[in-house]
Amino acid sequence: MSQSGSMSCCPGAANGSLGRSDGVPKMSAKDLFEQRKKYSNSNVVMNETSQYHVQHLATFIMDKSEAITSVEDAIRKLVQLSSKEKIWTQEMLLQVDGQSLRLLDMESQEELENFPLPSVRHSQTVLNQLRYPSVLLLVCQDSDQSKPDVHFFHCDEVEVRRAAVG
Repeated sequence: MSQSGSMSCCPGAANGSLGRSDGVPKMSAKDLFEQRKKYSNSNVVMNETSQYHVQHLATFIMDKSEAITSVEDAIRKLVQLSSKEKIWTQEMLLQVDGQSLRLLDMESQEELENFPLPSVRHSQTVLNQLRYPSVLLLVCQDSDQSKPDVHFFHCDEVEVRRAAVG
């Protein structure tokens, strides 16, 4: 058997990747990584937008002077306002894509808020603590803000879980 004959048993061995038994060359780890990176940066992934119908309940600034220094404090304040029926809801759409979380007016589709994803510091569901059975809580802080905001939204339980994860 010639030298070249022994090499043909392993297609791709010359370029450092081992061949598969079905004759299809195995992709190197680096090639696989690059392919996955290219896919995740492609328009297919980046253009996916999730949209949820929500009711904005309240926004609080996390501030000692307001007695809100934690998420738990903000939830307590929302529960307190809700028990006194001092919550006025606003219907809106919450959109999440690969770069930002946007709040849009239900009727006009006008953008009300736009949070770059890195500014969303925390998301959490609050279930069955209010007259609203499922609440999405978002803590957002832009780089130019000294104190974060805590936003509360009411939405369907299935959607609130999906939005908090997404």
